[in-house]
Amino acid sequence: MQTLQTTYLNVAGMNTRLYSSLAKVLKVLQNEDIPVILLKGAQMAKVVYGNGIFRCALFDCR
Repeated sequence: MQTLQTTYLNVAGMNTRLYSSLAKVLKVLQNEDIPVILLKGAQMAKVVYGNGIFRCALFDCR
């Protein structure tokens, strides 16, 4: 059970960093008036689960 919990927390940490990086990239693109459409991954996890930080390992979020 400890391994599962550790993996869960590692995935949550990794996904938090990925969401943070995505937010920075989206902000730069927005500042340059470059339209972006997120088709899967982070956007899909957010829409399906509300908070994709913990669930993203089930999908292709990279």
